[in-house]
Amino acid sequence: MSLAVVYSRALAGLDAPLVRVEVHVGGGLPCTNIVGLPEKQVREARDRVCAALYTGKFDRPDGRVTVNLATADLPKESGRFDLPIAIGILAATGQVRCGSGVRPWRRRVPRAHAPRCLRTSPWHRDTHASCAGASST
Repeated sequence: MSLAVVYSRALAGLDAPLVRVEVHVGGGLPCTNIVGLPEKQVREARDRVCAALYTGKFDRPDGRVTVNLATADLPKESGRFDLPIAIGILAATGQVRCGSGVRPWRRRVPRAHAPRCLRTSPWHRDTHASCAGASST
């Protein structure tokens, strides 16, 4: 059984709050559950991610996969969580190592040129993307 944590961003008006995508792969019957107030488009991510892993010739985990989108009080919508969920599954199963291939990045984006989801202040905004790594439990 293992756990991987990937950080992503949600969309809430003009704000882009941080979302922790926690993926746990454990024993049991093979199934995928997504929790943490997901909308219908996010719940459909399990089929899209499964198809992407199959197309990419990655192994699907044999046991139960539980994906927690934290914080739970923030509604999550759209397909923006497909990639973090896929990276989390690959990291939790040891098919990709987050310490070597996925590195944090920082970039200063002027407000006028920033995507709508990043326009939260009149000043520059630091954007972060990182994978916290996987740990065996």
